[in-house]
Amino acid sequence: MAPGFRRWLWIALRLLVAAACIAYLARQVYEVSREMSLVEWLPASAFLFACLAAPVFAATAWLLAQAWRVLLRALGQDVRLSALARTLFLTQPAKYLPGNIGHHVGRVALARRTLQIPVGTCIASLMQEGALLCLAAMLTALACVMLQPWPIPSLASTGWESGAPWLLAAAIAAGLLALAVVNAWRRSRHVPRVRGMRWLLDAAPSWPTTLRASPWYMATSLLNGAGLMLLALPLLDSTSGLFLPLTAAFALSWVIGFVVPGAPGGLGVREAALVLLLEGVLPRETVLAIALMSRLSMTLADALIFLSGLALPKPPQLTSPA
Repeated sequence: MAPGFRRWLWIALRLLVAAACIAYLARQVYEVSREMSLVEWLPASAFLFACLAAPVFAATAWLLAQAWRVLLRALGQDVRLSALARTLFLTQPAKYLPGNIGHHVGRVALARRTLQIPVGTCIASLMQEGALLCLAAMLTALACVMLQPWPIPSLASTGWESGAPWLLAAAIAAGLLALAVVNAWRRSRHVPRVRGMRWLLDAAPSWPTTLRASPWYMATSLLNGAGLMLLALPLLDSTSGLFLPLTAAFALSWVIGFVVPGAPGGLGVREAALVLLLEGVLPRETVLAIALMSRLSMTLADALIFLSGLALPKPPQLTSPA
């Protein structure tokens, strides 16, 4: 298969997944709108609370910057937190560009130009970041589900409803086993002489790095859950007992949006996953309103993150290596 054809096939798949998720959300909006007015299921106060939740979502960027510093330190690059935060913040809006990798490409380029971080080192840290973010999100979701189980009607027909926590635990165990194998293989002398294999092995996080960075990523999931709680406040008479389900659902929807090819920034994919996961917890119209407001709030959060990056001082000019 020609490389050009594979690239266009991948683009078509991404567009198809995004279109399917957006169509699903549009169908849900249509059905809810037939049963009640827009003001009933999406009151004006929901937009106000979406603005209030934006700084909460934006605060997660500081946690990501701290975790990135941990990863870079383990790779031999000790950089000030403010400099790393500025680099991360300024490139955040690029995730909405087609391909959903613009923010990563931008971070690598900006870190190389302003912080003199080698490209290979920065790419390795971003690979570790993606893996550890998914691991931390699944760990957070599993802890929430074990503390407070909730029904997921979309899984009932498949027979996996009661086995969902075990499936999640198995995925986490598989990830940890893979990390253990890679770390053991890295210490072995019998590494296959395959091009790039040594670099991939060296790019995998060590156990100490995983233990130091994961709490920051788990705190990110908890802060996202707090943001979702704010979005639920104007839509419900009581939000008692909702923090754990909302936190778990948001964490899992983030992972789904990360691993499933879709629109830039997970547009449509994460919202559709959130609606499916919370279907048995809250009324359909409430879940739909929370999902839509979460997209608005996180878009505002990305704008706040970018503005924060502009406000941070520029790092001192470094001499480029020869």
